[in-house]
Parts: sequence; C-alpha cells; structure tokens
Amino acid sequence: PTPLGYYFAVEKKPRFYYLKDGTNTIEGYAPYAIRFTAGAYIHGVPSAYRYAEDGSKVDPGFRESSDTLGTVPLSHKCVRTYTSHAKFLYDWYEHGKTVVIVIE
Repeated sequence: PTPLGYYFAVEKKPRFYYLKDGTNTIEGYAPYAIRFTAGAYIHGVPSAYRYAEDGSKVDPGFRESSDTLGTVPLSHKCVRTYTSHAKFLYDWYEHGKTVVIVIE
C-alpha cells in the first residue's frame, strides 16, 4: 500500500516503464507519471505491451480507465488514477516548484 502522508513531487515522465514482477523485462508503461518522495508515482492506467508473432512489442496505447481503479491494490506504493486525471496533474506540475501530494 501507499503510506499515508504528505509528499513532494520531484519529477515527471511521460511514460513510467514497469518491470514484470521478479524479472528485468519491461512489461509495460503507465502514462503521465509524477514521482513523489516515498519512492512512488501517481500515474494513469498502466498498459501492458502485447507481442507480435515475430516477437516485436506492440504498443497498446493509453487506456482511460480500469475496473480495478480504487478497488484492487495492484502497485508497489503507486497511486493509479484515470489517465485524463493523471494528464491534468502532469501538465500542471512544474519541476522546481513546491508541489505537495496528500494521500488520505
């Protein structure tokens, strides 16, 4: 779970790539990610890569929502939100400005 508290946003990435658990293989990405102190991100709905018959990665594109948002803990301290909400925060965030994320 994400620890309760006040956090400072420290960087943003258009895509946060995540690994398949227990491996060094990139499984997919989460769009519009903002990293905050505590070692976690707030981001849009993750998208796992699909693979073509030749083994090449197929980008599934951004997804807006998921049935698991707010109901199933699936991440390693991250805060998943609707992709449009994550984009709003991503566009609003400015590096070097004080931004506080409150998790309740």
